[in-house]
Amino acid sequence: MNQNRAVRIAVCSTDDGTCIAERGPKNRSKKGAATDRIVDANRQISLFEAFGVEEVVSVKAREVKEDEAATWHLCVYHEGDDLRAELSLFLKTDSGYLGEPVTRIFLLGGEAPPDDALEVSGGGESEVDIPVTRKK
Repeated sequence: MNQNRAVRIAVCSTDDGTCIAERGPKNRSKKGAATDRIVDANRQISLFEAFGVEEVVSVKAREVKEDEAATWHLCVYHEGDDLRAELSLFLKTDSGYLGEPVTRIFLLGGEAPPDDALEVSGGGESEVDIPVTRKK
């Protein structure tokens, strides 16, 4: 979790809808109650932002509580030589599966993103150290 931006990223193995503009990613395996809680927290945060309540996600001069951090999913699809990845923000789940993402950032592979998605292109090589921790 990035304490400065109130953002955390969860990695999820997804189907062939990853980086496909007309479809969207779906998790390959059913998720549990913890995923429901973090997606519900995303919905709560987005509601506060929509009504202009900035202090809910403001992180200036204080620690961010777990339920105040938006959780993005790094959706990864890999089948044979086809490798695709996108960052997606979900606000709903349905019977253990992620709903339609409200924001998508195409990172690798797939087709051209829709108008409301952001495509990130590589601007050269860079090294990023990503700490990986186990769930508690």
